[in-house]
Amino acid sequence: MGAPYMYPNDEMICNADLPAEQPDMSSRHFRVFGTVMRSHFGTKQETYLLFRMGHQHEHYENEQGEIVFYAKGTPLLMDFGSLYQPMMSRPWLHNRVSLNHKTDWYALGEISQWSLLDSADAAMGSMTTDRLYAVPEDPTTPMPANSTPPAEFITPVTWTRQVMLVKHELPHGPHYAVVRDTLQGTGDDFNEFSLWGLATGVRFNGNTAHYVGQHGVDLTMTVLD
Repeated sequence: MGAPYMYPNDEMICNADLPAEQPDMSSRHFRVFGTVMRSHFGTKQETYLLFRMGHQHEHYENEQGEIVFYAKGTPLLMDFGSLYQPMMSRPWLHNRVSLNHKTDWYALGEISQWSLLDSADAAMGSMTTDRLYAVPEDPTTPMPANSTPPAEFITPVTWTRQVMLVKHELPHGPHYAVVRDTLQGTGDDFNEFSLWGLATGVRFNGNTAHYVGQHGVDLTMTVLD
């Protein structure tokens, strides 16, 4: 039981005699949170792509703009899912872009366009950063409680991310996640992007990385530019 002021509806009464019904979990945009893209929901080989960007940020970390990707019912690109212990509030520890390899606390984005179709889903969002914070590389490094490093003010940089899920007519067919990142600004800042895969290893060949999946499904990433 929770505290009454936090959980006014602690108890849910369910009628076990009601017939089971498959919920509608098709692709959907959730305002201030992000866009969920799905293919073949309800099958054991569902494909799922989350594009997380929005002003709802309480108890989240620096994952604005990240993607989470499942294919053929298997987790491939994941979020670490750790909050507080250790603090993963580092952009490079999420599947997103980092600026100057520093954290961008308080920068929030918003998805402004989305289209959800049978053959493909797509969404576009952007966020603007004007200050960065240097934090230890290792998230297990102790930091003073409830403290924030000094802000480093920079020329505002706007990051725009476009995400598309290209679907196959068959659940076991190939599905593609297409991501395009652009940055607009006048400073000398540099950027990088991270993709954390649930893999036993990664093989590189030129502009291609092949993730050997832990659960029998592999992922190939190609950088076009």
